[in-house]
Amino acid sequence: LDIMENEIWKDVEEFENLYEISNFGRLRNKPRMVNSLIGNRGFRVTTSKIKPTQDNGKGYKQYYVQINKKRYIQYAHRLVAKYFLSNHLNHPEVNHIDGVKSNNHVDNLEWVTIQENKNHAVKNGLMPSGENSKLAKLTKLQVIAIRRLYRMNPTFNREKVREKIGVSSAQISRIIHETRWKNI
Repeated sequence: LDIMENEIWKDVEEFENLYEISNFGRLRNKPRMVNSLIGNRGFRVTTSKIKPTQDNGKGYKQYYVQINKKRYIQYAHRLVAKYFLSNHLNHPEVNHIDGVKSNNHVDNLEWVTIQENKNHAVKNGLMPSGENSKLAKLTKLQVIAIRRLYRMNPTFNREKVREKIGVSSAQISRIIHETRWKNI
């Protein structure tokens, strides 16, 4: 059985309907008449070819297409989701279910909210959180200690803690009220 047998193709409006995207995440040009650049031969018919993707530097695959000297750029996963997945809740982002940004098969994509996309990335280790984050100023043990001090000491002094560990009073308040470091 040919694996490409179930591949479905749809016109891409973003590329002036001169290209088609498949449910497998592949892009191909549609055959058409174009000016011949060789000599003075008039017109020729182009054949359908699969367009290669290019990496955007962060693992996402993009398609670069030039039509009438105008350059178009589109993410492969967004094209597949737009043309093959319902987005009746009008979610703004497309999530790669398996976490592999280059897997743009329709079965691996879903429309999600920004928060759902972030939660998926954290849950699957795709986005560092807590003390593993590049932005973290505290360790898990320090957060636990701050919360324990607050619960056990009715005269908890945020200023003393702030001076000792070097974070703002607002950050300490967010830790105490669990709007930051919620997973602890």
